[in-house]
Amino acid sequence: MREHSGEVILWANALSSFVKCAPDSGYIFDIRVTNSGGWKDYTGFRLMPYRERDYEPTNMDETTGIITEDYTHPTTVTHMYKEGKGSLFGLMEPEDINVFFRRDVENESKEKTLTFRFMTKDYQPISPRNFAATDWAHLVHGFDMEMTDEYVRYKVAYPIPLNDVPTQYTNTAGDMAHVVFRYDRLMNGTQRVASSMAFDFAIYKEGHWEIIFVFSGGNPEFRDNY
Repeated sequence: MREHSGEVILWANALSSFVKCAPDSGYIFDIRVTNSGGWKDYTGFRLMPYRERDYEPTNMDETTGIITEDYTHPTTVTHMYKEGKGSLFGLMEPEDINVFFRRDVENESKEKTLTFRFMTKDYQPISPRNFAATDWAHLVHGFDMEMTDEYVRYKVAYPIPLNDVPTQYTNTAGDMAHVVFRYDRLMNGTQRVASSMAFDFAIYKEGHWEIIFVFSGGNPEFRDNY
């Protein structure tokens, strides 16, 4: 228990392999609070930890640890159209894009990384360069960005985010990293449309992680006036 604040802290190695987690009844304990004026006992506190998560968002059941679906969806999708469709019926929704987290356990490099990949509905790579309006230099709290036609990769420190403090790399609450992939294209002759896909996430387990966006509901249209 943290002095002065009363926060109950579980260390990173307090894993569900030996810590009792819900739906178990957990732990019952008493607390004695002391200061220069004396002391007071508080009894019957109950601690019921949930199972640890490597990342969020996830479809893992907090009580069983079972992952019901191995993908999630972007937080928001704005003015992105499916290939060959320019009407409202061609607008993409978050459910048209599956987001997978993958940990590269074979990479033994000491400098940890975070990689973003984009794939068609047929699992063919989409170049990150298509998202040309993205602020790649400030996308995540990382350094030494490497971009190819198949991925963009950063050297990072884990966990992501490092602290629950709002920064330019997080959401407004500061508890999730916030990334936005952007591009512009012309529609209807001269109308310039700003398209974007945003994703809020957190990764708690150190490693070499990849976040893969699969456009399962239809490939994105990057061409002008189509």
